Amino acid sequence: GEFVVIVDYKGTRRPDTGTAELTDGEWQVQTYAWLRHEQRRSRRVAAGILVYINELAPGEGDILALRAALRASRTDVAAVRDSDKRMLENWRPGARADFSPEFLFSRAVRVIPINDASITVATGAFDQTVASIETCVQLEETAVSILQTWVDDCKDAKTCAACDFRYFCEGYQRTGNKIGEEDTVQDEI
Repeated sequence: GEFVVIVDYKGTRRPDTGTAELTDGEWQVQTYAWLRHEQRRSRRVAAGILVYINELAPGEGDILALRAALRASRTDVAAVRDSDKRMLENWRPGARADFSPEFLFSRAVRVIPINDASITVATGAFDQTVASIETCVQLEETAVSILQTWVDDCKDAKTCAACDFRYFCEGYQRTGNKIGEEDTVQDEI
């Protein structure tokens, strides 16, 4: 029969395994599939594809992060060719990184299988997030301080640095960010 493939482009590097970012991307595509299934006369969604744009032309920050992930066994796509392995091992900041197209594409493209069970898991997580946000919004109405209603449980320095609460949240420093540098969010190059 006929089917649909959902493609979502991410302007980042491929997330490390075991991270919320990796799971969130998968859940996002699963939620898109659910929305598609809810449309009248829609075709079955067979898969989702996440394309991590930075992997097609990795910058210095991307390569350094990949090397760290490889050393810690936190990546699901490693170099297979000896030339790519040598490039990763010997590369230095400022040098050109000539990875094979196969390596770049294998890191850039992630296929997410879509089925009823995976959609149920993803939409359940989405529902929990919405319920948590709604609870916090309701608590804001009676709280003395907005900090009493929102949990500062972010563990990602970049997400924390982009948050509107960074100026007065205790969690901001726990993620490695420094007071006084709230407006200097570091993006990957």
